[in-house]
Amino acid sequence: MRLFESYIQEKTIMKSNKENKKMFKIINNVSLVISSPLSKNVDLDYVIGFLQKKIHQKFWNCIDGVYVIELPDFKQRNINAMFKDGVVYVTGNQDSSEDFLDDIVHELAHGIEEKHGNLIYGDKQIENDFLQKRVEVYNKYFKKSGLDNKTLYNLFIQPEYSKELDDFFYKDIGYDKLRNMTNDLFMTPYGITSLREYWANTFENFVLGQKERAKQICPKVCQKIIYLLGDEQEEYMSDDYIDNRQYMDYINEKQGWKYDF
Repeated sequence: MRLFESYIQEKTIMKSNKENKKMFKIINNVSLVISSPLSKNVDLDYVIGFLQKKIHQKFWNCIDGVYVIELPDFKQRNINAMFKDGVVYVTGNQDSSEDFLDDIVHELAHGIEEKHGNLIYGDKQIENDFLQKRVEVYNKYFKKSGLDNKTLYNLFIQPEYSKELDDFFYKDIGYDKLRNMTNDLFMTPYGITSLREYWANTFENFVLGQKERAKQICPKVCQKIIYLLGDEQEEYMSDDYIDNRQYMDYINEKQGWKYDF
């Protein structure tokens, strides 16, 4: 039995009233399960509608489900969501529907790369693109500054996640300043964190309404996203899928009930 199944049985089902756990189908074999309180700031009708309409089934087939649950890792690592053992785990403590969507889609991207890692990274195109951008930032902002040193440079040219470099970006530089340094290279400052986050950060923004900007700034990643769809890429790139903002406006203006937990 996988870790996910064991955890849910021992920590959620056994300690929770089953009537309080709510399940909502996203596609046939993937559901969103709410086993911890979800913020009233989240319009679940809007979120589920968006996930069903705007994310292709081929991407959903890469994961087993989405669980709203409070895991110890969230507080320990200061994160809102994580992907593990085929499942997206996300906190119910959300500021808005958009924040909730951001977390789900970002972790879905990690599920996709776990299933299709060789297709995404095998030819090194995304990795080379990512490292080239990293080096460009280093040469432009750090090479001639007092921050320049061999250790820092070696961190910049490693695609894997480094807590030391992550802390440098977040604590020493700060995301506001980092945004100015990376705005024309990464979708958001978080994209520079590691190769995996570069992929997930671009996928997230691609899906959530910034397809054109993503194709301009991160074309190698976008080419892989489209390639993964195979024969169905034309449908996914149609106006119905691309115009996410119009759909979001429609949902926000729609009259009707909202899920309330």
